[in-house]
Amino acid sequence: MTVAHHSATPITAAARPGFAARVARAAAGLLTLWKSRRAMRHLNDLSDWELADLGLVREDIARAYEIPLLDDPTLRLQQIARKRARSETIMRRRP
Repeated sequence: MTVAHHSATPITAAARPGFAARVARAAAGLLTLWKSRRAMRHLNDLSDWELADLGLVREDIARAYEIPLLDDPTLRLQQIARKRARSETIMRRRP
């Protein structure tokens, strides 16, 4: 009877390229999230006139932050702006 010997070599990141890719993807996602939140902070520095030019009001910025910490507030802000634009378009079409 033969006894098989198994190697106790640890699995490294080089042996598992999927692990390294997941770590890189997570780091890229966190960097994107940080940049988005930094851009949102800059929106607070704009005047009400400039925000209106973008189709936003100051309260939209606060509402965009009412999401979980790891979600992108700029995506929520886009949704808010699109919804407002649609409703304004509908209101203009009414006689």
